[in-house]
Amino acid sequence: MKKSSRTRFAVEEIKRLSQMLADGNLSARANLDIATGDARDILIAVNMLLDSATRPAIAFGDGIGRMASEHEKGDIDVVMPADRFKGDFAVMAQDINGMVAGHIAVKKKAMACVKAFGEGDFNAPLEQFAGKKAFINDTIETLRGNLRSIITEIQTLTTASTAGRLSERGNADRYVGDFAKVVLGINGMLDAIILPIMEGNRVLDLVSAGDLTQRIDIACEGDHQRMKDAVNALVDSLTTFAVGVADAANRVAAGSMELSASAEQLSQGSTEQA
Repeated sequence: MKKSSRTRFAVEEIKRLSQMLADGNLSARANLDIATGDARDILIAVNMLLDSATRPAIAFGDGIGRMASEHEKGDIDVVMPADRFKGDFAVMAQDINGMVAGHIAVKKKAMACVKAFGEGDFNAPLEQFAGKKAFINDTIETLRGNLRSIITEIQTLTTASTAGRLSERGNADRYVGDFAKVVLGINGMLDAIILPIMEGNRVLDLVSAGDLTQRIDIACEGDHQRMKDAVNALVDSLTTFAVGVADAANRVAAGSMELSASAEQLSQGSTEQA
């Protein structure tokens, strides 16, 4: 191969390598099979240069891949081994570690706030994050607001129930998802509590007006069943008592009539004797 041809071959080979490297093929090397003379020496030097340049880059990529894999498994303490690199590679490894540590720190702060919510502290602070990370603040504050609102709703219902206002209900329309289910569940519980009480009051109101024909007929369980039995037993006792009183009154009335008749007969007898 002529010298000019060898030079052109070396130049073309270097261009090919440049394109392959630009495409991300770090294993590409110059073809030495047909290279001779100075061109071969140049390409050997190029290959040596590529070996020296790509070796830390490949190791760097392996380090990132391992760190990503371990983080995916949940081991978020794994970092790039910056001490294994030199120069700019060491700086890049340190920067990556710093970036990852920053993201983890933000997550830990957010989770610490959520943990405090779980422990009942809805005033737990959370610093304002910069830039697009502010969506975390928005999410946490939405959660904080919903938790405070549902607690206020429950406290309002509790206060009303304690004061005897069992007809008050929570406004489930203010909430979505499981928050709405909580309010609906409390409303359902209050309905289940008040229905037997209202039925008992209805029967007792009728009893107070003299109607002893009514009983609590709705299905009840537990303490409500005991209340139902007690009210019905009371009405039964009052009915028995009323019947007894009526019978006694009838007997007294009958006796009075007999005495009156006897007195009248005696009076007539006395008149006839006179």
